[in-house]
Amino acid sequence: MKLDAEKYRHLARMLIHTRPVELSCEEWVGRVGAYAERVLADLPLCSELECVRQHIDLCPECAEEFQAILEAIREG
Repeated sequence: MKLDAEKYRHLARMLIHTRPVELSCEEWVGRVGAYAERVLADLPLCSELECVRQHIDLCPECAEEFQAILEAIREG
């Protein structure tokens, strides 16, 4: 696989934002409901939920799923 300049920039951004302790996608699923409720209520995040936001920033699949969750809650 050949990486172009944009892919190198993306990888560099991912490395910069990597934290010593991060959630896996499986752990994220267990916390995303509480995170979504706080986001929709425009409440500040507690430290336990900050890692959920960080995971969304780094994982495009979970970010897409999170948007779907928000839409479902809003429509519900």
